[in-house]
Amino acid sequence: MQTKIKFYKDRVAVNFLAKDKKNGADVFNAIDGYTAIGVLSKQFDTVEEGIEYVKDYMKDVPVVSVGLGAGDPAQFQKAALIAAATDPGHVNQVFTGAAYAAGALKAMKAENTAVNVLMSTKRSAILKKRSLLTRKIIIWACGLPVKEFPTRGRIKTRIVRYTN
Repeated sequence: MQTKIKFYKDRVAVNFLAKDKKNGADVFNAIDGYTAIGVLSKQFDTVEEGIEYVKDYMKDVPVVSVGLGAGDPAQFQKAALIAAATDPGHVNQVFTGAAYAAGALKAMKAENTAVNVLMSTKRSAILKKRSLLTRKIIIWACGLPVKEFPTRGRIKTRIVRYTN
């Protein structure tokens, strides 16, 4: 599996939601590219609007994570189609939408995008996502204190722990 995501020490990448494109680029650069900046499909009325936005975003931030928006399973198709048309590097999916996303990516030859599957929707717990393509578990922090990611003092965040 290929992905545009750059992993720190081949193990960790941070998934951020940025307030705007400039903030996303600032975060991407501050963390030396070990991140995928999130864009939520729920914010767009149409797939076409999302595709246009992500393509423009990727001019400044080369690795984007296309997410659902609040884990909304109704967004699975929109997120998959935006990712398939833009090959952003990462797309989040609910379990039932994962095969659709993988098929859409393959059909559009978007070969550098990883699909993660939401396995639990409890917001008060750590969410586990299984990458369909890498067969590894990624633990995403949901506002809980987790290991701090070294960013040379520029920013601090709670982050993903990547395990085999």
